[in-house]
Amino acid sequence: ATDLPSSRMPPSAFAIARFGTVPTFPNQSTNTLFAGPGSGAAAAPAFRALVLADLPTGAVTGSGTAGQPAVWGGANSIVASPAVRFADEFAGADAGAKIAAAITDLPSTGGTVDARGLEGAQTAVSTLTISKPVRLLLGAGTITYSGTGSFISATVRGVVVEGISHSGDGGNTNGTTITIAGTAVNGITATDAEGIVLKNFNLTGPGSGTGIGINMKSNLCQ
Repeated sequence: ATDLPSSRMPPSAFAIARFGTVPTFPNQSTNTLFAGPGSGAAAAPAFRALVLADLPTGAVTGSGTAGQPAVWGGANSIVASPAVRFADEFAGADAGAKIAAAITDLPSTGGTVDARGLEGAQTAVSTLTISKPVRLLLGAGTITYSGTGSFISATVRGVVVEGISHSGDGGNTNGTTITIAGTAVNGITATDAEGIVLKNFNLTGPGSGTGIGINMKSNLCQ
């Protein structure tokens, strides 16, 4: 077989007469197509990446937050997934601020904030107020909270705070740890938050003072 220039394909009859065999294209990068220019004036076709202008006008529309999950919304539309936000893709001075921004971005019906991308040593200085049904997934590492209020304040039902289980005897390197730095600071406070679930993380503090690790002001928790 004879390789053709990547920018043209002559008629097959001409190709066979010219080259004596059916020509083939050289290998191309993945996710490319053979087409004219993606913009500008007409020119010889070549292999290039697909661009939005290649799609028919109105073929697909989209909305949502950049970097966040999307789902097929039907009627040729792609819409933001209402249920999941990735905390590490939100702006914030520390892990707490990024998680808070992700919680705020969820609809009033709640959803999941996946903070497992925030690994290793992390910090937080402001209370995470959860006032909608949220499943908060924490990553492997230690979040040190140095604020003055509770680190997490849950005020609704259906809140889940879930970390990654520690492996070994007392080791903190493979799981989730929340460390409260202040002596008069609560770790987690739940007010009228029936059914709150706390699982798979270590909660530590200074070992003295008036702070309460988990302060449950609700009728049912797990």
